[in-house]
Amino acid sequence: MPYNETAALLLSPFTLGIISALAVIVPGIILLFLIRGVNQAVLKNLTIMLAAFGITHGLYHLLLLFRLPSIADPIDLVSVILLVLFGIYYTVKVG
Repeated sequence: MPYNETAALLLSPFTLGIISALAVIVPGIILLFLIRGVNQAVLKNLTIMLAAFGITHGLYHLLLLFRLPSIADPIDLVSVILLVLFGIYYTVKVG
C-alpha cells in the first residue's frame, strides 16, 4: 500500500474522532482510579470534576462520531458546565 493511502487511512475522520475521544476519556478514567490516594477534600473534588469533564467530553466526541448530534449537544453542554464549575471551584477554594 503506498504511503499516501496509508496516511489517508490513518488520518480518516473516524480515526481522528476515536483518538480525540480516547484522549480525554482515558485520562478521566485514570483520574478516577487515582482519587483513592488524594487526602485533601478540595483536591479530591477538583479531581472528580476534572475526571467527569474528561469522560463527558469524550462521550460527546463519540456521539458525534456516530452521528448522534441530538444526544451529543446536551452532553456537550454538561461537559462545558462541568468545566466552568471546575474553574469557579478552583478560583474560590484554591486561588
